[in-house]
Amino acid sequence: MTTKKHNAIIVFDLDDTLYNEIDYLKSAFHEIAEFISLKTSISSKSIFEEMLKFYFSKENTFDVLLKKLKLKNIYSKDLNNIYREHYPNISLKPEDKEFLDYLKTKNNN
Repeated sequence: MTTKKHNAIIVFDLDDTLYNEIDYLKSAFHEIAEFISLKTSISSKSIFEEMLKFYFSKENTFDVLLKKLKLKNIYSKDLNNIYREHYPNISLKPEDKEFLDYLKTKNNN
């Protein structure tokens, strides 16, 4: 008698399922803060803190930041591009990694 092996497909939504969306946001904000800091004399830490403050106040973070810092040669679209295209510095929670490893080993059996 032969038995068939059935493979399952499991799909995860990344935002707030495997990765916390706020971690992605903070990763992008760090990247943007570094970008602005290199073009100004403002510390990346203070830029990052300002962005978080604007974000949690539900303001248009990039527009408010650029206006407050009086940055003329940096545009909101530039910051949006960095946000979307940066390589995120995020990681799985240990229990999620353990679960994915478990699924991987079950699939190989």
